[in-house]
Amino acid sequence: MHIPKRYALLCNTEIFQLKMLSDLTRIDRYKAAVAALVRPGDVVADVGCGSGLLGRLCLDQGAAKVYMIDVSERSLDVARYLGAIYHPGADIDYIAGDAKSLTLGEKVDLVVSDIVGTFGDDEGMSETLPAFCRNNAKPAARLCPVRVTVHGALCRWHSSSELPELLEPQRPLVDYAASEFTCYRETDPATISLCHAPVVLADFDGTATNRLPASWTFPAVPSGCPCTAIAVWVRVELARGIVIDAGPAGERTMWCIGVFTPPAALAGTLGRAPLTVTPMFQADSKVTLRLDA
Repeated sequence: MHIPKRYALLCNTEIFQLKMLSDLTRIDRYKAAVAALVRPGDVVADVGCGSGLLGRLCLDQGAAKVYMIDVSERSLDVARYLGAIYHPGADIDYIAGDAKSLTLGEKVDLVVSDIVGTFGDDEGMSETLPAFCRNNAKPAARLCPVRVTVHGALCRWHSSSELPELLEPQRPLVDYAASEFTCYRETDPATISLCHAPVVLADFDGTATNRLPASWTFPAVPSGCPCTAIAVWVRVELARGIVIDAGPAGERTMWCIGVFTPPAALAGTLGRAPLTVTPMFQADSKVTLRLDA
């Protein structure tokens, strides 16, 4: 099934949070990670809390207090509503604001977050979590996730007509310039055949300012492999030994596979020579790759 990001953007906050709460694979992994990380009496910050699920999971494991932090007041309304149902009387502080510039009244023992996105940094995780931790985390604070790696490969992306069943038409997230790769979100790994072993495009955690590199490089592939796109996905280590792999060989969650089809200048030639592109994450949720000169 092909889910364009614009669909989520057009839905109201409540519907989008319901979709997130229906992602049972992701929730089960986070539940296991929280169980491994939370210690009784912990003060926890849920950064980009959305519906507040992660913070509530921490309360289930014995956390004493949770700060629910989100830039969206409507998301916080959802979190308040669910918090009142599942944890009435719990010590929960709901804060609307940008976590990068926020200073709490105390240092926290654990920071949990789900702002990974499809491409690892399209929701600003590599900047937001380090800034928040510097200002608000204890020196020995724990973090979930502990590491995010971004992987990619040239691939053949099968067209809709080749699929046995089409659940939703392939269509791009937004409109793109002629020099940009067109981006889709793909949830069906059967549509993707990798043309080479995946390469690691970025590797970062929440405690350092190690942002995505300025460019991504892909190798040339043997002739006869008809590359039609670039596939990009994340592998998220939530806690030691607890991983979500959103790649073609991984599990289906709302962290889909990003598929980038090339501009006309590369039509029919993708993979014949090494390729370097620049990832671009923009405020309007547009994600694209720009072909380097």
